[in-house]
Amino acid sequence: MLDLGSGLGVDSFIACEYAGPTGKVVGLDISKMEIKHAENRAQERGLNMKFVCADMENIPLPDEMIDVVISNGAFCLAPNKEKAFREIFRVLKPGGRMSICTSTVKMDL
Repeated sequence: MLDLGSGLGVDSFIACEYAGPTGKVVGLDISKMEIKHAENRAQERGLNMKFVCADMENIPLPDEMIDVVISNGAFCLAPNKEKAFREIFRVLKPGGRMSICTSTVKMDL
């Protein structure tokens, strides 16, 4: 499982519970400080997961490696969403799934 925009790792930790002892979770975020914090939290919990500092428009994983991609709120921050989607489809295995939750609010200022 790949968590795009993992931040401090909250959704990654939840996903790790669903992945079970044989599953693997990778959290990806552009913030080095948040990755470091998430890695420390995962190590303290003894979880089978890793975090990488990278941009979702250039995911440093091999083709067809991931069964599930999630992103909770970070996808709206990708400047080039088309490129980010291409990267998601590249790393997903055939038949893989993705779930992206993002919201925008339009306000008159």
